Amino acid sequence: MSSSLNPQQSVSHFANQLDIWTVLVYVLLGVVIVLNLPLFLAMPLTADTALYDLQANVVAEGGTLYRDIFEPNLPGVVWVHYAVRHLAGQSSEALRAADLLCFTMIAVALCIIVRRAGRTPRIAVLCMALMCLFYSSMSEWCHCQRDTWMLLPALVAIYLRANQIRRLSDDSARSTTIVAWSILEGLVWGIGFWIKPFIAIPALGCCLVSVFQVRRLNANFVDVASVVVGGIIAGSVGIAWMHASGAWTYFVEILFDWNPSYFLEGRDRWTISRLQMMAGRFSPWLLIHLIAVPIAIYRLKTFVQESRQATTGTLPQRDEVCQILLSALYLGWLVQSFLLQHLLDYIHVPAVLLGITVVACWRPKRELESIARVLTVAFVCLAITHSPMIRPNRLACWTECVQNGSTSAVRDALSDSPFVSWTELDAVADFLRGEGIGQGELTCFHGHLVHLYHKLQLQPSTRYVYLETLAGLFPDRQSEIVEALQGSKQRFVVTELVEGGLPLDQALAIGPHGQDQPPPGYNELPTSAFPWCYPVVFRSGRYLVHRVDGPVDQFPGSMNPPKQVRNAEPGKKSTSLAHSGPRAH
Repeated sequence: MSSSLNPQQSVSHFANQLDIWTVLVYVLLGVVIVLNLPLFLAMPLTADTALYDLQANVVAEGGTLYRDIFEPNLPGVVWVHYAVRHLAGQSSEALRAADLLCFTMIAVALCIIVRRAGRTPRIAVLCMALMCLFYSSMSEWCHCQRDTWMLLPALVAIYLRANQIRRLSDDSARSTTIVAWSILEGLVWGIGFWIKPFIAIPALGCCLVSVFQVRRLNANFVDVASVVVGGIIAGSVGIAWMHASGAWTYFVEILFDWNPSYFLEGRDRWTISRLQMMAGRFSPWLLIHLIAVPIAIYRLKTFVQESRQATTGTLPQRDEVCQILLSALYLGWLVQSFLLQHLLDYIHVPAVLLGITVVACWRPKRELESIARVLTVAFVCLAITHSPMIRPNRLACWTECVQNGSTSAVRDALSDSPFVSWTELDAVADFLRGEGIGQGELTCFHGHLVHLYHKLQLQPSTRYVYLETLAGLFPDRQSEIVEALQGSKQRFVVTELVEGGLPLDQALAIGPHGQDQPPPGYNELPTSAFPWCYPVVFRSGRYLVHRVDGPVDQFPGSMNPPKQVRNAEPGKKSTSLAHSGPRAH
């Protein structure tokens, strides 16, 4: 007799499966998507993202990365930007749509792990809703970033590793098959490494899980060696590209001559006060770690104990192994993000996504289910009340975003890290167009002005795009930067008064000479040094345009960006110390 249900029975069966909690979870997911999708796509890009776009354009136009434009990191993110821009165009919405696609694939992959952990569809949907709520609640500095992008190859790799552990435990598995899949996994880890090398730490944790599970010396040696071979192949392809494009020599120079002081300076910014401020911006999401870390440690501890007692040759369940690998990936990610990297918000986004999944996979004891449900509801309510999703000024932009997309006015309204006044920057771009500015004739002194290059479709006057930040990070290299400026074709330099050190009220003040001239507090800046010494020919709010009329004599004595962002608006998230300059780490 057929066990299939007719349509009427199917509807009845589905209705019986629904309860108030299931309905609420689906409603939550729907509301989060509908309210946030247009707003997310219309949010502004950050200075780092604009710089990677600029680097991708240099490569696309036949230039040489590292030689023609300075970059202290591996080129993987530039390749990603090159591909996205080539396929989807140059708009901010296109890049944010690509970022949303990457996040969606990550969220779906994590929810599949939750389902395979034996959790109900309701839990998986709740997990998806929380991840969407979290990602859309973060400032634009957490979007379109390398750390989140490299999580996608990491999840692909642990799926490959889960299947490989079963092969390694099977005496009948062919050696060639094991080697082939291990090489493929190494290639995937290698792709993530080119995006950001810190992926090596969670990758090592996943390999250790495999070694504990299999406990066959020869098989483990062949497996690990093959993974390394795959990584070497991925590395060789990237190195070959750098040789072919002429970038290799300049990359090595930056790696060994510039980067040591670059990273040492960044470590000096790792302070308790910065950690506290980051925790405030991540509220309440970092609370996930208080639950997820003990769960992950307990799971790994139980796994090690059971592995010692297991009979050699038994095939582990793939879904169970996948959860163990998830725990190892999560803990490894926490180690590299908190101990090896810097306290910049976007670095810590993937760990929260993994932490949500670790908690969702955990099945509490029956007597704790009621408590777990209460805590979950309380956390969801807390997350919603902290989310910008419910801010009236943000919701007021929804119709405009749907109808007109990402306009400058919308970007100003949606920005959670107001380092840029987009409408004021438009006026600067219009002025420079009127002056007939050409390629290599514009210098943007402060890092957040990098968006001007994109607006005007110009390449900067020198390879030092983050000019002030780089001069501050590398004081012993200032002579090289001055020499590059002297040899450039620069006609205009644009500065930003707030980043120059003036409070916002002073930066926007109008003096007796009118709104087109510097504010009264302008004399507090080092006006005898570059670029403040040049005459101001245009002003738009906090932005000044200087006409270059002489040599570059000296930089200001203090090149470090201001310690706090002074243009945060009421109701916006505090961004103090979030970034004391674009990628100043």
